[in-house]
Amino acid sequence: MSVLVLAAALAARSAVPHAHTRPTAASDDRRKKVIGASVGGLTGATEIALPSWCLGSQTMHVEPAELESELRLCAEHARPFPYPTCCITVSNGTLRLSAPLLVGHGAHGSHFHVAIVAPDGPVVIDASGVSGGQGAVTVEGISTTAYLAGLTIVGGRATDTAGGSGDGGGIFVANVIDQCTLDHCVLRNNSAKRGGGVYNYGRLDMYDTVLADNYASKSGGGLYNEGECTTTSVTVANNSAGEAGGGVANGAGHANGSSLVLNSSRLAGNAVPSADAIVGGGLRNDGTTLMSATVFEHNSPSALYNAPTALAAYHLPTPLGHYIDGVFKCTLQRCLCDGLACPCAYQRCDTTSYLNVSMTHLEQGAATYDDDCFPPKCQSGFIGDSLSAADQSSSICARPCPQGQWCAAGSIAGTNCSAGYFAPSVGTRKQTDCSPCTMGSYCPAGSSLPLPCPGGVLGNLTRASSAGCAMTCPLGFYCPPQSIAPTACPDGTYGATAGLTNLSACTACEVGTFCAGGKRFRCINATHAWQEVPHVEGYLGVWDGGNQSALRAACARGR
Repeated sequence: MSVLVLAAALAARSAVPHAHTRPTAASDDRRKKVIGASVGGLTGATEIALPSWCLGSQTMHVEPAELESELRLCAEHARPFPYPTCCITVSNGTLRLSAPLLVGHGAHGSHFHVAIVAPDGPVVIDASGVSGGQGAVTVEGISTTAYLAGLTIVGGRATDTAGGSGDGGGIFVANVIDQCTLDHCVLRNNSAKRGGGVYNYGRLDMYDTVLADNYASKSGGGLYNEGECTTTSVTVANNSAGEAGGGVANGAGHANGSSLVLNSSRLAGNAVPSADAIVGGGLRNDGTTLMSATVFEHNSPSALYNAPTALAAYHLPTPLGHYIDGVFKCTLQRCLCDGLACPCAYQRCDTTSYLNVSMTHLEQGAATYDDDCFPPKCQSGFIGDSLSAADQSSSICARPCPQGQWCAAGSIAGTNCSAGYFAPSVGTRKQTDCSPCTMGSYCPAGSSLPLPCPGGVLGNLTRASSAGCAMTCPLGFYCPPQSIAPTACPDGTYGATAGLTNLSACTACEVGTFCAGGKRFRCINATHAWQEVPHVEGYLGVWDGGNQSALRAACARGR
């Protein structure tokens, strides 16, 4: 497909009159709480609030078991202020469904707004008891605006038997022209023919949402998109499909083609049981897909597959620690028209929406990106801590790994060489490339060069990690800096304490003593035995016999 067609398709996608913006939270403090979410990758304090369009309308607070009946009642009697609006907050707990939960469902002819929010903690919607081939939740209505926040949906089973479509095990979004938003939701352990977690045939935005451990017998284990879908900070993990798109399948369902936007999202550990990379373990794209700051990791058998008729582009930045090939800046190309400069009919990109954006087009058909990671990681020995286009356009990324550190592939900061090792050059790739510290020196963690052992200690071992090196210089000896063997105090002197640093630290022998080998001995008499003078260690031995004349002479001199 020509670049011109791709640019036109991207322009058409950006021109769709649908604002992919997160609904503004209501300013009324009574309508929002701060909860701690810790499910499937969502951690920390998270604000879950009703959208601003709920202000001025009546808000009902219910227990989980009351949600179904309250939703039906609210939809039937919603007052038009300024349009029919139904806003419900739900206490944390579990709702066990016996039939699909219907949200919207064409209850009003125009602009019906419905919000279901769990401000006090996750609300689990368990659809394991639903029969009849339908999934857990259906959002429907050509003029419905739905906002679902803080919900965990599990156990949905959509099949194409008993009148079911087989689509959307967790959530089925159908014919929603306005907007359906999932915010801080979790869809786990749901299954369907298409879209084990979510099936979208309308307009769907997802924020801070997790699609995990879902299954589709055909395609789209986590998500099957046949409409317009935008994800922001969404995790699609450990989903699987029988035929294609283990994590996500972006089909070609709408007349204008399905469009998918992946922002700051992660697709990891998704799989299709096939050795053929075209099935797309992470993503199978048959429509139009735009990506930015999104990463694919450990999907099988491939990260993504872009079909021969599909359109896909990646806009920088990538996540830190990654890069992408073929980057160009989207600029307006000009041609000569009747002797004057004018925009060329053939444009490489959509300059209306992406002027001056650095991007790349993914190859059609042949590009399967079957490495462990896409975009690729910065190569080992380098750091990718910059979001600039220049630093994300090649595998060496921002800069070499600094001295004293090593950098595995995808590093955004160096890791110190372990204590006892050093790295004298930049670009060290792994810990085993760090050099062991030599004898007579020591290396704290992160050393670029060995440091000399100080005086008073002995460095007779390699890989010393602190200034104490191997041991304190022993009694009767002195150890200058970088000593790998102690030096005995000379005859006529002795070492009064351990840890001596130089010759001048040795002590001269006193009258009435004899000093040899760094030790001091007391003369008993001029003709017989002598013994070692006690130190703090006590008596170390007794000498008897030997060269009597030498002993007498030494003792006479007091040395």
